[in-house]
Amino acid sequence: TITIHGANDAPVLAVQTATQNAAVGSAFSYTLPTTTFTDVDSGETLAYAATSSDGSALPAWLTFNASTRTFSGTPTSGGTYGVKVTATDLGGLAANETFNIAVSVPGNTTPTAVADAGDATEKGGVANGSGGVVASGNVLTNDTDPDAGDTKTVSAVSFGATSGTLGSALNGTYGSLVLNASGTYTYTINEANSAVQALRLSTNTLNEVFSYTMRDTAGATSTANLTITIHGANDAPVLAVQTATQNATLGSAFSFVVPTTTFTDVDSGETLTYSATASDGTALPAWLSFNASTRTFSGTPTTAGNYGVKVTATDLGGLSANETFTIAAAAGPSTYSLFSASSTPAQTNLNDGQQLELGVKFTSSIGGTITGIRFYRSANDNGQNVVDLWSSTGTKLATATFTNTTASGWQTANFTTPYTIAANTTYVASYHTTGAYVATANFFTAAVTSGPLTATATGNGVYRYGGSATAGIFPNSTFGATNYWADVVFNPTNTNNTAPTAVADAGDATEKG
Repeated sequence: TITIHGANDAPVLAVQTATQNAAVGSAFSYTLPTTTFTDVDSGETLAYAATSSDGSALPAWLTFNASTRTFSGTPTSGGTYGVKVTATDLGGLAANETFNIAVSVPGNTTPTAVADAGDATEKGGVANGSGGVVASGNVLTNDTDPDAGDTKTVSAVSFGATSGTLGSALNGTYGSLVLNASGTYTYTINEANSAVQALRLSTNTLNEVFSYTMRDTAGATSTANLTITIHGANDAPVLAVQTATQNATLGSAFSFVVPTTTFTDVDSGETLTYSATASDGTALPAWLSFNASTRTFSGTPTTAGNYGVKVTATDLGGLSANETFTIAAAAGPSTYSLFSASSTPAQTNLNDGQQLELGVKFTSSIGGTITGIRFYRSANDNGQNVVDLWSSTGTKLATATFTNTTASGWQTANFTTPYTIAANTTYVASYHTTGAYVATANFFTAAVTSGPLTATATGNGVYRYGGSATAGIFPNSTFGATNYWADVVFNPTNTNNTAPTAVADAGDATEKG
């Protein structure tokens, strides 16, 4: 047998009481319906009490009979009176509601509130450091009341469903309004609002609408709107991402594009223009140029050193931001390869069970010599390897043999005589294996560049079945942009040395006389 014990439940407001009307000098009575509050507890009895809506006593002319739930009295002055009714159950739990009694004055003419408008302007410049206009005025100035001697005051203010307190800030969407009982107001923009900051020109605007109620001496009221128009102002761009030091190699083409994310501007529809100088404001060094439309630095450094550059971004209104960074020009390494010693394949123990040549297509932006072939050797490769350098059409240009059959990882086989290659010409470097090899699929979906060397993305990662440990075969097939980890050792032609300049001379001699 389960015994369920009860517990006291609080009453609840079931039906909100509407505004009740009364007139000065006329008896007023209103009985609160029994359906206003309900309580789910069986046999419950509610006790009632009433105060002004702020918790103070009822006005002197108004009484409340708790046993009959009846308000009564004769108003002596017009106005809107807020009252609060509380219903309490036998267990001491309670619910309450507030409503208004609107008292009119016989013969009084209702005043007319007329819509108002104000203008405010956001701050602009650097970090909102300049300009800005606060909207101000008096909403009662254009309101009318035909009754002689009546005074006008503001009795309420709201923004949408939110009621405000006179004399205190009421938040809107883009700023806050302080409206006083005298009708005076100030509207201050929220400068942190993103929509406000996005306004670039004075003609770019946002609007928000507040509502106010005005009351005359007799308590009659009228409501109108106050519309605030927010005007834009130009905000300066700012440096968002500092550019790191850029490295350049003597004798090699240098290029750097300033990212579009380097500077930002909160103004909507803004366009930035770019310019560049040396960091001290003088012209860029002779070897370096800047394309403002593409934000690109380019040139070939001739002298080692750290070159400070300054980039300035200017918006349509003429405001700007800038940054400085360094281009460090130095002599390049003596040799280049496509891949570093720390680069490793994804698969290191593949074996197709037959003789195989694997390679990579590459170009160099400058001339020089290939002194040997690098390749990543599988630990399962236990035979002799032959390495080859080919032209793009399959002519063997150089070859060497690698005989350390226990080695694995990155290995190098040097040519007896380095082979000279031309700039911007495609070659193929390859190695031969009895079947074991390494690979990384989908590697050459983008080109790989290291110094002057580039392994192109299109049709790279080449292989071919056949050949032998003493005679390789030209690899001309591709599969899935796979990298088989063949590489070169490239020694560039000395481009770091700047040729001297011989200048014509002249001398004078005079014969003896």
